[in-house]
Amino acid sequence: MSYDVVFLHPPSILDFRARPFFPGPLAYTVVESTHQFIIPPIGMLSIADYLDRNGYKVYVDNIGERMLQGKDFNIQDYLKKVEARVFGIDLHWIVHAHGAINLARICKRLHPDSVIVLGGLTATRFHEEIITKYPFIDVVVRGEAEEPFLKLMTSIDAKGHVREVPNTTYRVDNKITVE
Repeated sequence: MSYDVVFLHPPSILDFRARPFFPGPLAYTVVESTHQFIIPPIGMLSIADYLDRNGYKVYVDNIGERMLQGKDFNIQDYLKKVEARVFGIDLHWIVHAHGAINLARICKRLHPDSVIVLGGLTATRFHEEIITKYPFIDVVVRGEAEEPFLKLMTSIDAKGHVREVPNTTYRVDNKITVE
């Protein structure tokens, strides 16, 4: 499988199957979901649709749901087979921090030449901290992201990298840029 952009919705805790896990009271507040909060944010689907309508080959995958549905599902084995120029991972709710950060780490390790992007409410709030602390995350798209994500893709197409894209925070040569 080869795509321009693959959007990934992480589970709340990436290794929830490997160790004892107490979901806590917050897990019981969203009855339509599970303790891993597997419902992707509508913004991610909106961005995927917008990119698709602008000619990009896009795929959306719910890693948290895959992990809950198949006890034998292996993230690394699965993501090795997925090729994308850009991996977009949502960090909308704070409960996904562990899952999103660790999923980004895996994507960069398996696909070092791909651009790893985080977005969402929590990523927007902590954009500088994320870019500073996690070198495997290349870009944080802040706020409403349909237009900025399209501009990010056109920047990558034209220049081979991210430059001068509104609503983004990114690192170039260890210098953090906030657009």
